Amino acid sequence: MRAASMSATVTRWPMRAIPTAVTSPTWPAPTRNRCIAGEDSRGRLASGSEPRNGIIPGPMTTATESDGARQASSTVRVVDPPGTGTIYVLAPVHDRRALTERFARCLASQTDQGFQLVLVDDGSRDGTAEMVASIIPSATIIRGTGRWWWAGSLEQARRWLMRQPSRPDDIVLIANDDTTFEPDFLASARSVMASSPRTLLLALPQNLDPAASPGAGVRIDWSKLALEPVQGSSDADCFPTRGLFLGLEDFLDLGSFHTILLPHYLSDYEFTLRASRRGYRLTTDASVRLVKNEQETGIRARDLTSVWAYLRSVLTIKATKNPVYWTTFVFLASPRRHLLGNLVRVWGRFVAGLLQAASLRPVPSK
Repeated sequence: MRAASMSATVTRWPMRAIPTAVTSPTWPAPTRNRCIAGEDSRGRLASGSEPRNGIIPGPMTTATESDGARQASSTVRVVDPPGTGTIYVLAPVHDRRALTERFARCLASQTDQGFQLVLVDDGSRDGTAEMVASIIPSATIIRGTGRWWWAGSLEQARRWLMRQPSRPDDIVLIANDDTTFEPDFLASARSVMASSPRTLLLALPQNLDPAASPGAGVRIDWSKLALEPVQGSSDADCFPTRGLFLGLEDFLDLGSFHTILLPHYLSDYEFTLRASRRGYRLTTDASVRLVKNEQETGIRARDLTSVWAYLRSVLTIKATKNPVYWTTFVFLASPRRHLLGNLVRVWGRFVAGLLQAASLRPVPSK
């Protein structure tokens, strides 16, 4: 598999007047933008460092960065949080402008405006980044080339966060752009997180597909390699990252995403399972909810009309049943006593589907 490119262009959009199309949000006064220099022992920018160039005036400032968030000749622009910890909203996007616009307008209408949107635009060609910047002018936009996928995009955002000054009460929200939520979404989550250290808080999902089970997490039966949705977070072994809140320090301390081994599906389960095994609490709260639309993403069904169609439907990065990434997931997460058996299950299921596709006669074209 071709490795994901690790170069990025980060676009910081200046604070400017809100477009007339956005009428619902009440925006706070623009805050002072600072260029931060200097690093602490962890490689993060020290909050006490003196600005190198002072306030950044004028139009959009663009910094080309290599190896994720490594700084090049430009400086890093930081928006001061309004009195409390910042909620960093990490949102990977790719060519879904209409969905992303609904998501951005939900953010813009929040009663809690103490957030910083970090939009990871992985190679969109439909003007997604420019549209978001017109709705949320303070957004930080990290541009990729289309090879990062979900895990790679989150890793780019994570590296960017490592270079920002932080406060103990800063929060990270990992969000999908195919979600919508009420204006009190961030405020409710902040209230819950304030009394919940070492916690992963999953927004309770309402699914637009009535046939889908909403679930409050996933329980893994390792003896069968079966992922079962659960209704209570106390029964969950792992969470998806669609609407996941956790402390900024916790997010960084949990370590990197496996950008090549698990570039897309299953990366969220591996990350939250890792957190659970390190003693983090997985929880939900009735006050923190969102609406999700899983019909807009991924390949969830196998195409058994022919062998070639079957291979195309399961061996793409977007396929939820890709045996290569299931193999990686098993190696990374399976208990040792179930490791061999689960590897046999992964490839046994793949071969069973292949034989089924081979046994079906193709439908003649008319």
